[in-house]
Amino acid sequence: MLKYNKRHYPAIAEIDIDLDYTLIEDFLWENYDRWQNNFEAHKGLAVASNNVASDTYKAVQHFHLTECKAQEELGEAQEYSTKNKLRRNIPYTMDEHNWDEPVDFYKNSKLQSHLNSAFQDKLIRVRYSRMFPGGVVPKHIDYNTTYAMRFIIPISGNKGVENHFWYNGEHKVVEMEEKKCYFLNIGYKHAVYHKGQGIRHYLMGSIAGQRDFECIRLKDSSS
Repeated sequence: MLKYNKRHYPAIAEIDIDLDYTLIEDFLWENYDRWQNNFEAHKGLAVASNNVASDTYKAVQHFHLTECKAQEELGEAQEYSTKNKLRRNIPYTMDEHNWDEPVDFYKNSKLQSHLNSAFQDKLIRVRYSRMFPGGVVPKHIDYNTTYAMRFIIPISGNKGVENHFWYNGEHKVVEMEEKKCYFLNIGYKHAVYHKGQGIRHYLMGSIAGQRDFECIRLKDSSS
């Protein structure tokens, strides 16, 4: 379990990471035929949140750069609470910390080397995603920052994409800039509405540590 909980971080914030955004975008286009729908891409993860996965089935597609070695051990679809996830009291494939094995086309690539050196802690469940105009990711909570830290890098087609956060009694709406790296506080309710015209492309993943986020931590927040 990581040290600082969600109250120690803002809803969303740009983080200062030295990234090669040209390399990140080029890798996307080089592998553009690899898209899968929500259930295909997430396999064992998708069964943990059937409602969200079903609602985003047509709106969002992904291809993973890291995967879980034991994807065949899925079991029956069922819901698992965020508390169970935090306690790691979940099936192996549903624990995102186990989604750390690089897929073949990513393994030993220049991008893998770059991302592993840019971030201080282990990357987990790293994937490219695309969201179609009119798409919606409904309001939901993923997990507290004591489990893992979520980052996102908008690449293209981000104009008109609204990111909604329900944070400390306020409803915050943010349109992120492309070619920047952001922290998302997914321990609070959040949703995405694509009101733009183009296909939104982005790289997203989680980090099994908090060192890269020290610069945005709210120092005066209570435990």
